[in-house]
Amino acid sequence: ADERERANVAAAAAEEAKKLQAEVEASLAAAAAAEGEGDGDAQAQPPSGPSSGAAAEAEEEEEAKEAAAVLPPPSSEQMEVDEEPKTPMEDETWRTLAELEDEMCARDAAVAFVAERRNALETLILELRSASSAGPHAALLSSDDLRSAVDEAEQWLWDSADNDDPEPFASKYNDLDSLAKELCPAYFEAVEADKKKVEADMEAEAKNDDDPDGLDDDERHEDRLNADTRKLKFSDRFRLVQKNKDEGTELFKGGNVHHAIKRYRDALAHAAKFVGANLSPDQEHQVSKIKLDLHINVALCWSKLDNVDQSLRACNEALKLDDKHPKALYRRAVAYDHLKRFDDAKADVTNALANVPEDKALLALQKRVDAQIARQKKKEKDMWGKAFKK
Repeated sequence: ADERERANVAAAAAEEAKKLQAEVEASLAAAAAAEGEGDGDAQAQPPSGPSSGAAAEAEEEEEAKEAAAVLPPPSSEQMEVDEEPKTPMEDETWRTLAELEDEMCARDAAVAFVAERRNALETLILELRSASSAGPHAALLSSDDLRSAVDEAEQWLWDSADNDDPEPFASKYNDLDSLAKELCPAYFEAVEADKKKVEADMEAEAKNDDDPDGLDDDERHEDRLNADTRKLKFSDRFRLVQKNKDEGTELFKGGNVHHAIKRYRDALAHAAKFVGANLSPDQEHQVSKIKLDLHINVALCWSKLDNVDQSLRACNEALKLDDKHPKALYRRAVAYDHLKRFDDAKADVTNALANVPEDKALLALQKRVDAQIARQKKKEKDMWGKAFKK
């Protein structure tokens, strides 16, 4: 429908241009004919003899009077030719536009602030749910009251999809975090102990490395990993993959996102050493699954650092392993949304919902993307309409 409308507007504009061109050509032809008639009259008159200076001046004045009587008075457009060009908009209009722009910037900042609080609550819910089911200290987080609170918080989160006030999200986060620490203090003590152990191990590695090569601890760790050509058993190598993954998760929870990415990459590097190995179907499934989880974790880390391109790249790596994985599709759709590639985001959301049609995060993202696409189409329609009116 939009295409037909644009075509109709274009055809009307072309027809109007033809009419204007025809009118201009007719005016030029009439002017040329009048000039030819004047030349003929001048040629029919006998040449006049020489006249005195006073007579010549009298003739010039008479000709000027006749020309003034024949020519119409100048139009307002003609009179304004030599005047200073006017600005396209008055100062008041510019001030109004500036105020509107400031208002839009403030609104965007407020939306980003709400999204930050909402994402923090969503991350806490996912971490508590994941840790209670498959984490290293899952047994310490087995509380029915906490599970109920997590379910309630998740339901509240999706019911508040249209809430534009950041305070309720921050309050909900604090309530859930405080309740979890109150109900399961042993779990958080164990997590803190793990975090300190990781930090102590990293410090020990730095102290034991006497090579003054200017490399930081993560770079040395990566060098040692690349030099690791040991032929390990599947269980031993997989244990290294899991160890680096767990360390990355602890670093992420502690806010050390850059180091978390490096640990996840170390885990992927260990997993890459399974290529070419004679693995059983069950072992291949384990390797594929943990690699998929690692790529998704890396995508989440990059999104936390506002590096959308790297997040998108990690999502693509995950989808090479499983092109229908809902979480990978969701993460990539979020990246596309940030890049304003709304059609690509919509495609990923649609594919993900085909597998998990009731997923509330996907449904909320679908609503947002559809609104962005509708807004974009309206903007394009208005732009083309203004272009053809000129």
